[in-house]
Amino acid sequence: MSLSAAVPSNRRNTEALAGQSPVDYEQLFLSQLEVIDGAVAFIARRHRLTADEAEEFAAVVHLRLIEDNYGVLRKFQRRSSLRTYLMVVINRLFLDQRASMWGKWRASALAKREGAIAVLL
Repeated sequence: MSLSAAVPSNRRNTEALAGQSPVDYEQLFLSQLEVIDGAVAFIARRHRLTADEAEEFAAVVHLRLIEDNYGVLRKFQRRSSLRTYLMVVINRLFLDQRASMWGKWRASALAKREGAIAVLL
């Protein structure tokens, strides 16, 4: 069975996820690889990632979508299109990866005591 026959359209994806027919999350993942890779490319361009960084980010995205037996796909609740859901998830994965690499900036306690200007500095 070809991938397009398994899940040919977004409408069918949504119906399958709604429980109207059995879902093979691996097939769903494979059928959405083009959307996933497009979202990764968009985010890489938006944040000016190098080719190596973009490739590493794509690998992280694929791994995170596959882990826990496609848990991210199983959590889809049809409140949007599958494409929009994947875009948001992949963007959040990027922000999480960036925060883990760089850390989150917080003003020091001393700067907070000194006031708003010290926090800005």
